[in-house]
Amino acid sequence: MNKELDVYELASYALRKAEKLSSSFKCVELYFGKSKYINIEVEENSVKNSEMGEDYGMSTRAIDGRGSLGFSYTNDLDKNSIEKIVSDALKMMKYGTGDPDFNNLPGSFDTYPNIGGLYDRKQKIIDIEDSLSYVNQLIKICDNDELAISQTADFVSNYYEKYIFNSNGLEASGKSTACSISSNIIVKDKTTKETSFGYEWQIERSLDTINAQK
Repeated sequence: MNKELDVYELASYALRKAEKLSSSFKCVELYFGKSKYINIEVEENSVKNSEMGEDYGMSTRAIDGRGSLGFSYTNDLDKNSIEKIVSDALKMMKYGTGDPDFNNLPGSFDTYPNIGGLYDRKQKIIDIEDSLSYVNQLIKICDNDELAISQTADFVSNYYEKYIFNSNGLEASGKSTACSISSNIIVKDKTTKETSFGYEWQIERSLDTINAQK
């Protein structure tokens, strides 16, 4: 998460607030998420737009003994906003419809399965300049093709952090990445003057497997 944010401290604060605000819930769950993204768009075979940013958010679920669930979320991770969504979730839980099939949320665990292949460290540190190298390969291919007259394309990289806490003692977190590249090239036959297009895309977890030239 952001260096200025201690997600574990915020989770502890939210759970304490839930206990203070209501004694009627059976369990409370907190979800924190952060995403870092880069998006570069190509129009008429030149870079039209490039964007880099981060998004943060938190949601909470409160469930009572009837199985009634209240939900609320915020993109502002200050304590006032967190207290408000906890309060809102508890209020909606109180007036919600029960679920007789609900038992409980999971508790703490000693070991948790580690699923490989979901995270590429390069996508955490990649910048616009690095990303442009993939896009420039697409542009070069179109420039060097004597039949190609135009291209629209894009490159997207996403890095995610996720944290889950609940009042039963669960603490879990994970990282994942995804990247994609696409190209739509228009070609024109020099003899018939007819035009057609070809579209291709690739989505991967790792930048190393992205092949712009292919």
